Amino acid sequence: MSFDAWDREWWPVTAVTVVAHGERNEPEIVAVSREEMLAHLIRSMLSRRRDDVCAFMRSAIALVALPTLRLAHSRAAPGRGLRSIDALSARLGAAK
Repeated sequence: MSFDAWDREWWPVTAVTVVAHGERNEPEIVAVSREEMLAHLIRSMLSRRRDDVCAFMRSAIALVALPTLRLAHSRAAPGRGLRSIDALSARLGAAK
């Protein structure tokens, strides 16, 4: 899939990726539990206004129902982004 088309087409959300710094030479991808994903989402909620929290929780519930992966980038900077995207694409493609 070309990156050029991403901003012009509709793409449904089918998985969530939590990005982290890795310590290995290659990207590492591991599954994230629903509980851990919910904890990430709750920590990211900045507002405490009731209306904001209610709207946010509806989105959070929808997101935790999706497969979630943690993508830990490799340590080596040259090509790190593309290697990570390739690894993630392969993992998500294998899950289909």
